[in-house]
Amino acid sequence: MKWSSHGARGSVTAMFTLSCILVTGGGASVARASPSSHSFNTSAGTLSVDSAGYLSKHDVVFNAPVTQPKSGLTVGNGRVGAMVWDTSNGFTMQVSGVDASQEGFASQGWVSLSTQPGLNTGYSTFQQRLALYDGVVSTQYDSNRTVTLFGAPNSEVLGIHVEDSRSGVSSISVDLSLWDVSAFGGGDVPDITPWRTVSTFVETSTVGLSRGQGDANRFGYTLAATVEGASFTTQFVNGSRVRLTIMPTSSYTIWIACASRLNAPGNDSITQAKNLLSSVKSTGYSTVLNNYKNWWHSFWNRSFVQYSNASGDADYLESFYYLSTYIIGSGAYGNYPFHFINGVYSAVADNDSGKWSNAYWYWNQRDVYHSFLASNHAEVVNTFNNLYSRNFSALKSYTLTRYGIDGIWVPETMGWDGNARGTIYSDYTQDTLSTAAEAALNMYSQYKYTQDAAYLSGTAYPFMKEAAKFYAGKLSYDAGTGKYYMASSNVHEQHWDVQNAITDLAAVRSLFPKVIQVRSRAGIKFQFAGARDRAHQCRHGPGGSHRGEVPSA
Repeated sequence: MKWSSHGARGSVTAMFTLSCILVTGGGASVARASPSSHSFNTSAGTLSVDSAGYLSKHDVVFNAPVTQPKSGLTVGNGRVGAMVWDTSNGFTMQVSGVDASQEGFASQGWVSLSTQPGLNTGYSTFQQRLALYDGVVSTQYDSNRTVTLFGAPNSEVLGIHVEDSRSGVSSISVDLSLWDVSAFGGGDVPDITPWRTVSTFVETSTVGLSRGQGDANRFGYTLAATVEGASFTTQFVNGSRVRLTIMPTSSYTIWIACASRLNAPGNDSITQAKNLLSSVKSTGYSTVLNNYKNWWHSFWNRSFVQYSNASGDADYLESFYYLSTYIIGSGAYGNYPFHFINGVYSAVADNDSGKWSNAYWYWNQRDVYHSFLASNHAEVVNTFNNLYSRNFSALKSYTLTRYGIDGIWVPETMGWDGNARGTIYSDYTQDTLSTAAEAALNMYSQYKYTQDAAYLSGTAYPFMKEAAKFYAGKLSYDAGTGKYYMASSNVHEQHWDVQNAITDLAAVRSLFPKVIQVRSRAGIKFQFAGARDRAHQCRHGPGGSHRGEVPSA
């Protein structure tokens, strides 16, 4: 796909291919080729790019400590993430997991490291860097203290590695804690009590705290920690705080597990957290860090973009693209999508767990994910699409209950299990009808990109067909004019209860022909009357009437 934008201040041109996006423009620099190869890799069919060197210009660098939590840098391994900021004698991280709570409405806790004298005292130079290519956040104080934040790939574990060669360090402590959750609210859960209940455990090798253990939907989590490379003791501080006290040494690693009940065998997140920590500790810091970097290198090597123009605004767009892709990718590999509000990043306790974290707004979620086919990450898009396809039966059942139509309507604001509670009580979304078609077309786009015939026949087409059946059942026929029309619906949140909403007309005209096309190729019979006529007329655009009705055959 190639697009261009020309204006008085310069031009931007971008070419998207399977694994390369290249741009030229006024003042553009040329992406460096890999030093050991030609500029084009003929076997892979891609440009050979020195990704490590190129992405380094987009690293986020702070030359002074960040003390405001919401301005902290982010580190994530695809399933668990954390924001980090400067606090007394060290730093604090707020940890969140994709699958730990419904729609990510609850964050998981704080991890605070402090030393005496303070890790962040008595220095003359400071730099903190988020290195995008490696996915690592590193903080350096002078030349004698370095903290590296990273993760274990394909797991729910983060790591903190400390190199501190100062003499005279008398104490090191790591606290896992949780803010006051006694009045915690928000989210869409069957019972808030488990989310107001915190339990702790303290063992010789591990400490941890848990919340949501009694959640009927099998959400909930355990946040736990251990240490590699140094002797340590464990301590119960209070009902929402546990502590590791580390024997001062020049090099050590703190392992943090954020184990979700949803992904734990038997939904036992406590045992799972202990097992995860034991595994990474046995593997060792150096190997886990190397595996983590390789995971991110593989992620970035799937695609490449370069935007540039004389004024520099295209270069800014390029930086924004890479940072956004990192943030989303760092939380895009759970069982559920990266939520559009926080994903796996929060630094305000659970203060943002109310209105926006009770469901997934399709209109917002699609903007999080729609770049990931172009950037060659169909597996990321699949997680988003799977939210809808996995709820096929629940959506079909509720559509029959609400509308009396044999098909699929998708609530614009949908819960993790397909529930419509966030939609049907809101004037903004309760009459939005186009979401099922959008979800179906997104599945079809995934098929078109991957050419996965099994996905088309087993997942995408069945959903497309049911979305089309719903629209076929909702369209009305005016015998006097010989036209089909949509009697009343919302144009997303802008216009309520209007006739022939442009979103519905666009959905029908886009979806129906594709359903017919797939059916024709596969030799599948249509199972809903009149669909061919409606689909045929959809191709003629809005010219059927000044009001936008779909003319009949």
